Formats: sequence, structure tokens, C-alpha cells
Amino acid sequence: IILYAVPQDAMKLHKGNLVTVIKASMDYILKNKTILLITLATAINVLGGMIGGVAWQPFWKSYGIPTSFFGILFGMGYAANVVLSLLVPQCIKFFKSERNFLVFISILDFLRLFVIQFIHTPFLAGLIVIPSFMTAALYKPTEAILFQRNTTSAIRATVRSFYFMVIGTLSALGFIISGIIAQTFSPQIALVVSSIPYLFVILIYLNIKNKRN
Repeated sequence: IILYAVPQDAMKLHKGNLVTVIKASMDYILKNKTILLITLATAINVLGGMIGGVAWQPFWKSYGIPTSFFGILFGMGYAANVVLSLLVPQCIKFFKSERNFLVFISILDFLRLFVIQFIHTPFLAGLIVIPSFMTAALYKPTEAILFQRNTTSAIRATVRSFYFMVIGTLSALGFIISGIIAQTFSPQIALVVSSIPYLFVILIYLNIKNKRN
């Protein structure tokens, strides 16, 4: 993955020296502040999602929701995902920029998970998963548009490779954290804790300029 994250010129200059290749890759990413911030924000967004990811099913079981209903709940969520993804261009226009809309989505992500601590009925326990799919449907295409606005086709694949490396690492970390919290405390606490990373996502996006760098 690191080899893909290095510009071709850097590969020619440092061929055969893995340490130098890694350094060249990191230097290249760090020089692109907006892309670095987008990558960090999305990686932390994924971390929050993965911390809560493992906890959903045991959370529902703790409220006595039958396993057969899980498919219905996820199906409803994905249906909302499809519909909302079509509205992204209009939403970006309403919020004046991708950055502003991503801040709004991240605020919704924080709130939808933070309020789980106040849920005490099976109906609400099942219903609360729908907003999770809704924000994901809005976030992914909006982030992709912002990413493309701040890169050129010549370097896009290079930077995106590093992006997926970081996201993959934090995804694995999120699953581990989720299991530990759910086992030590409860699945509900794991879901509430998963709201915390979104506060950092909000702060990171607020540090991105609306105009293209």
C-alpha cells in the first residue's frame, strides 16, 4: 500500500530503499494540508463507526428485539441510504460548500450516538439505527467530492491509496475497542462512546478552507 502512496518520480529516485520510499510518501501527504485533513477526518469518522459497529446487535438483543428483525432494520437503513445519496448535490448547494455540509453531517453523527444513553424502549432502540445509515449515505459522496476538488487526476490515486491505508488501520482498531467496551461495560455504552470521535471530525473539517487550495 505504501508503494502505491508514493508519486512515480519518488519511486524512480528511491527505488530499492523501503525506508526512503516510506519517508517520501509521508512527506508528500503532509505537504497537502487539505487532503491530509480530509483523510484524518474520514479515518476518525470510520473509527467512530467501527467502535459502535460491533455493538449494534448485542444492543438490540439486550432490549429483546428478535434476531429476525435485524435484517428488517438494516434493510430499512439501506433503503434510506439509497434515497438520501441522490440528494447530496442539493444538500451541498443548500449548505454552500462540501465542507459546511460535512460539518453538519458530523454533528448529526455525534448526536445520534450520544442520545443512545437515553433510550429505554425496544422501539427506539431499533429505530435509532436508521439515522446511522442516513448520515453514511450523505457523508461518503460528499467527502469524495471534496477530495476530488482538492486533487488533480495525476495524484488522486496516489493519495487515495494512503487514505485507505489509514482508514483500514483505524477500522481494525475501532472493532477491537468496540469489543472491549461492550464486554467490559455494555453494548449501549460502546455506542455512546463511539460518538466521541465525531467531535474531532467536526473540529478537523472546521479547519479546512471552503475554497480549493
